Amino acid sequence: MRKCFFVVVLALLLSACATGPTGPTKQFVRTGPNHDAILPNVKSVAIVADVCLLRDVTEGDRYWSIKDSRAAEQCMIESAKATLTSKGYDVVSVETPFVGGFKNPALTFKFAAEEGGQVSEMRPPLFVTEGLAGDPAYQQSMATIIRGSLSAVGQSKKPPSDICCTNTDMKEAMDTIVKNTGGDAILFLVGQGVIVPAGKSVAEGVATGVLTTALTLGMFTYSRWSVSWLDTYAAFVDAGTGEILWSNSLRLKGGGFTNKDYYTEKKWPYYILYHMPARR
Repeated sequence: MRKCFFVVVLALLLSACATGPTGPTKQFVRTGPNHDAILPNVKSVAIVADVCLLRDVTEGDRYWSIKDSRAAEQCMIESAKATLTSKGYDVVSVETPFVGGFKNPALTFKFAAEEGGQVSEMRPPLFVTEGLAGDPAYQQSMATIIRGSLSAVGQSKKPPSDICCTNTDMKEAMDTIVKNTGGDAILFLVGQGVIVPAGKSVAEGVATGVLTTALTLGMFTYSRWSVSWLDTYAAFVDAGTGEILWSNSLRLKGGGFTNKDYYTEKKWPYYILYHMPARR
């Protein structure tokens, strides 16, 4: 019985890592209705990333780590820039405006500046860059579109562009963002995940899953986790129309989300951005 259990677990882990002959799964990739017509006109791209990582500590309260989140943001945005450049786009700017700007501002969250730091409570965003903090209109516009794109990509019942970002309010927010970032389109990347201590993890460094998930704007629906994981939601939004031209959403498991090595060609960008169309 025990032998059978381990065989089943091994099979599940291997299947989670499997890719097809044309790269990783396309199951959660979706394109906008005017994707084919608009994409040839997209030459320059801005990239925006907002990541929030939770430390699931062995003892004491779990908390969102600003240092870990910022490190993941920087790695993610550098990796995305390299990937988009290789696909023929001119990356005109990169932004990491928040930690947790996508979260529900009505809720309170525990956070610390770094691992082992003093835990405090506040409403999100848990961190705002200096330039954004001095421009309330830009900050509000950025939060509006980040939340809207997350909500659009995270659900599966409607096409993402039916939810974001083409209505009047969203379009005004997009216009404000584009004035600051430039670009014919903006790639929004939202990440949320959990860092589980090696002593608590049953599969640390083993499983690399590709499970989709609906990310809430506030609380997790889990009480405990057995392995580190990172959810990424990618929305490629046309600057002129607000249409989400392309999107993807995946869960990657195994840890290392704050290290540059995790964002090399065959890891994070391979699963998240492989099927993003190259410039035509």
